[in-house]
Amino acid sequence: MNAEEFENYIETVFIALRVEAQKEKKTPVLQMDNAKYHSRVRGKMPCQNDRKEVMSKWLKDHNMACPDSWKKKEMIEALKQLDRRDYNVYIVDEMAKKYGITLVRTLPYMAEYAPIEFGWSSMKKAMADVIDTTDDGASRIDEGGISFDPRQLTVEEVVEEADALIDDDDDDEVFDLEEMSEMSVEF
Repeated sequence: MNAEEFENYIETVFIALRVEAQKEKKTPVLQMDNAKYHSRVRGKMPCQNDRKEVMSKWLKDHNMACPDSWKKKEMIEALKQLDRRDYNVYIVDEMAKKYGITLVRTLPYMAEYAPIEFGWSSMKKAMADVIDTTDDGASRIDEGGISFDPRQLTVEEVVEEADALIDDDDDDEVFDLEEMSEMSVEF
């Protein structure tokens, strides 16, 4: 998924969340992690790795002093005086505000605030183990039993490939990801 696809998707979520919150007479709140595609910035403030022309344009677009005689070093110093949080606005945050949604972002590397991350982590590790480290995984690839590498597929593609491999006579229980996401987690 990329930022544009996510923004189109999350807008439908915001609309549904607002409608549901209005029915319940509650304030809509949505928790979100800081995945790259959740965090696209409109008019991103340049960093020291950007070209001089990019810095100059950004400073001038924001009505800040930037004489044509300035060297890149001087522009970097001017940018260091600013607080990025005042200038970098996440597009998703703007959308949430538009729909009256309070958006709460989890801190980076704080999976304990988003328990689903533990599930995803376990699933990814298990899939990689089957492919990389077990004899069964290596032989299944060699024999053509698995014709894909789960780490290079989207979640939907992994589910489709897994469905194609599932034996209807298999006695092992298979959980539906959608059902699992609706289950409550108790600590």
